[in-house]
Amino acid sequence: MTRSDPEGRAPAEAAAWCARLNNRSVSTAELEAFYAWRREPVNAAAYAEAEHAWRATRSLGSDEDIGDAVAEILARPVAARPWWREWRFQLGLAVSLLVIGLIGAWMVTRPLVLETGVGEQRLVRLADGSRVRLDTQSRIEIRLRAARRDVLLARGQAFFEVAKDAARPFVVSADGSSVRALGTRFGVRADDGRVSVILDEGSVRVSGRESGTATLRPGQMVVVAGGRVGAPAPADTEAMTSWTSGRLVFRDTPLATAVAEMNRYNNAPILLDARRAGTMRVSGMFDTGNSDAFVAAASAVSGLRIDHPADGSVHLVE
Repeated sequence: MTRSDPEGRAPAEAAAWCARLNNRSVSTAELEAFYAWRREPVNAAAYAEAEHAWRATRSLGSDEDIGDAVAEILARPVAARPWWREWRFQLGLAVSLLVIGLIGAWMVTRPLVLETGVGEQRLVRLADGSRVRLDTQSRIEIRLRAARRDVLLARGQAFFEVAKDAARPFVVSADGSSVRALGTRFGVRADDGRVSVILDEGSVRVSGRESGTATLRPGQMVVVAGGRVGAPAPADTEAMTSWTSGRLVFRDTPLATAVAEMNRYNNAPILLDARRAGTMRVSGMFDTGNSDAFVAAASAVSGLRIDHPADGSVHLVE
């Protein structure tokens, strides 16, 4: 695809991407392909228009005129049938409704489970219009009920774009803590008994298992440790949510912390064998699966040597 799009393919491709990203789970490879396609300005503009049209179409479900038209069609009389055919029809309809009701009840109580492996990410659109991005090595369970939307983050981290519904709060639970929202964008991470919550848009209320509550404003984060809610603090939302675009951003980050974060996305671990590791820091932006680029940059900045043992790991050594 060129910038001028002489063949006019951008709108069709944008519509296809919009459907893929909004209706099913999306693999990391697909996300990377989408980001590469969207880098072209003509593609980015076409996608913005397609997403706007997609959102407008969603609103048709609540249009009163459409609802009246459907009701009018359902109210139309049907051609008369012999009584025995009518009886069989009614019985079949009753059995079908019963089966549908039982399946519906089962689907309501059965959670939707999403899980990712090492280096994998998933983007899923929920039935209520919300979207969930699941990071590497993560697992969530989702239950959408009539009066409440519940999500259990069993491990890892996820980013939520919640569809507004004042009658159905959206509650994310992790390690006994809960994050309550109505319509907002926020991330939750559960890691070694700590739960981190970062808010990008809207408002959320965080409650701890043991004590404390906190209401976050956009650009703030809070950590729940030992079931107790800490004080809200300013957050680098760009860096902390960069993983949603397939990249990791480090800004004067301790090298050991950056290594641990990169290792979450790779089967071949990076090992830091340096007495001075605690004082070393790194800055930069790296693709989540590109550990080679990270190791090369870390080696150049820190002066550490790169070693490749036979087991497939990568060592940064003095």
